[in-house]
Amino acid sequence: MRIPLISRAGPAGRGERTQVLAALHQSLMSREMPETVARTLYDHPDLVADDTVKGLIGKRLKRGRTTSMSEGWFEPVHMSRQMARVRDHWATELAASNDPRAAITDGSDPEQIRLFLGYLSERMGLRHGPASFKYDRPTREMRPHILDIGNHAYNKRFRQLNRMYAKLERYARERRFLTYRIVGKAGLVADITPADMARDIWSAAFVAYYAARKRRRSVFTNTSQDRPFDDLCEALLARATNWPLIARVLPEARVMERLSDAEKGGLIGEWTMVLRDIAGDLEALWRDTDINLDTMVVKRGNDSSSWNLTAQAWNTARTGWIATQQAMGMDRVLDHFLPGKVMRLMAGDVAAYHAMTGGDIHPDTKVWADLPFPWEVMRGTATCGRLSIEASCRRHDLDPVKSGWSAARVSTTAVDYAATPELVHGVTVASPEMAAILRKAGWFSGK
Repeated sequence: MRIPLISRAGPAGRGERTQVLAALHQSLMSREMPETVARTLYDHPDLVADDTVKGLIGKRLKRGRTTSMSEGWFEPVHMSRQMARVRDHWATELAASNDPRAAITDGSDPEQIRLFLGYLSERMGLRHGPASFKYDRPTREMRPHILDIGNHAYNKRFRQLNRMYAKLERYARERRFLTYRIVGKAGLVADITPADMARDIWSAAFVAYYAARKRRRSVFTNTSQDRPFDDLCEALLARATNWPLIARVLPEARVMERLSDAEKGGLIGEWTMVLRDIAGDLEALWRDTDINLDTMVVKRGNDSSSWNLTAQAWNTARTGWIATQQAMGMDRVLDHFLPGKVMRLMAGDVAAYHAMTGGDIHPDTKVWADLPFPWEVMRGTATCGRLSIEASCRRHDLDPVKSGWSAARVSTTAVDYAATPELVHGVTVASPEMAAILRKAGWFSGK
């Protein structure tokens, strides 16, 4: 969603500052271009009062704001319509109930929906969750004593409830994967509040702009991607003071050292919960597909989109978790408990491009194949620590620290600003207009 520009007519007041902060907070959950966020920064008088920062922001404004790519994420369709239909069918029973679960109408919160469906399951004499039409239904003789409706009506509600549970499972999964996408790209931004942003405008500006740089789409290349930390990031960070906020997107040693033990402990807890959730979905994706773990090259039948966004979220969360552990002086824990990184699936054409230009399987992939699956380590059914990771890295001529296998590697070496390229499926094109034509024609579709 594009944020409207704030007019700079007249003197800057508190209202304008509040609007800019609101726009920056809103941008955290979008996919706005760095140039779009920079345009918002230019509307805050405290930021442009600094000539150095004003000049750096001005360079970004020359790029403009036009793009053919979406500046938002895929939003799963909530279940309000299905909830309303179910409530219509159960109107009499729900109206007569004093159970608070019967009053739930929210179709956007999976946990609220689950409570509501649990209440309906109990009313029908069923366990919570999906039920078998053949094995779990009460007998015909028992049904009238459980719910005073006819057999046909009972069966209709039974099927409707099962469809709701199936829809809820899909909806909850889509919500989780949206969270993983945001975590993988930007970090722990979902729980940042407007009050967090309001504590220090320099920190808020850094977090919003750096998150936008991290969210940029990957470019089709056989070399490394452009690093997100640029000269404007460096200038904003040098003036920032809200370190707990910054640590949510930049888990770098110098940032982590400025946190209190309580703040570090809170971050460890958050990262651990994220890793636990991601591990479960990684295992489910692994069980549902036939991934070549030796080459990690995608093939027909692999859900590469879900795997890759989940792998990226895992690696981002793992970096934050390691950085916080090290800041707490808990390196001994990492010696015995350190799940490995997760490799992304590589498209066949990218793998062919690497081979054509003299490339080979990346050493990271070989280390990945050596180690236990991360979900096994998180569950405790396999062990993996820093020593085993370092041994595997040595076998494959890989530096375990520089590669991020045994330490948190977050670059804060500023790169020069380069305009965000106009992409079609990772391929750079000349302009948004040309990108729109190529997308419509089906070019660079990846097929």
